[in-house]
Amino acid sequence: MAALSRTSQNLTVAVVGAALLWISLFSQAFLNYVRPGFRPFLIAAGGCLVVLAVVGAIRHWRDPAAHGDGHAQACGHGGHGPRAAWLIFLPVLTIFFIAPPALGSYTATRDGEREVLGRVDESKYQKRSPYPMPMDVWEFYTLARDGRHDMLSGQPVELTGIVVPREEGGWYLGRFKIFCCAADAAALRVRIHGKPSPPADTWVTVAGTWVPPANGKRVSQGVDPELSVTRLERVPKPLEPYE
Repeated sequence: MAALSRTSQNLTVAVVGAALLWISLFSQAFLNYVRPGFRPFLIAAGGCLVVLAVVGAIRHWRDPAAHGDGHAQACGHGGHGPRAAWLIFLPVLTIFFIAPPALGSYTATRDGEREVLGRVDESKYQKRSPYPMPMDVWEFYTLARDGRHDMLSGQPVELTGIVVPREEGGWYLGRFKIFCCAADAAALRVRIHGKPSPPADTWVTVAGTWVPPANGKRVSQGVDPELSVTRLERVPKPLEPYE
């Protein structure tokens, strides 16, 4: 049993390493989980796992004692234990075929209120324009929460995100801000007025103007900023789904 267990362990480590290399070297799937800057670390980790698995396999097959244990198992001493050891290999294979997608509307509607840290580079938006100004959802959200009326009032903006239905009716434009990986993602929601809701999780780009709070003050904790939309178009999922 020890021989086959070691073999299955080495194969599992090799497959995990190969999966890391696959999603980071040959596809952009890793962007569903981490920031782009983590790509070199994923490649290095995947390479190390593959090397460790190969070294482990070589050492195992060079060990006469390990072969003796494996022969005993092949002769029927030990029951079905070795077959069960191979089961740990199956979940790892799903990484290749059923990779989890990026976070979507389900998470956005259930994500608790969290403070989104950071500062917006306001110099990019000092010059006003009659045309919609492309802006990250995080930047729009932060300027609205900080009460920067001078930056947003009357200035058309263009935001891209996913459609998040509201339980009370209507919809949000949603986007996730991550600082390291999807595990620490904070959901950002902008309440949309003026356009009917496309299907949930549809990627859209909207253009419109900020709706100031009724009291003329900052957007309060737990209240999402609002946007009056004049243009909406469906767009493909961006290469980087998180901001």
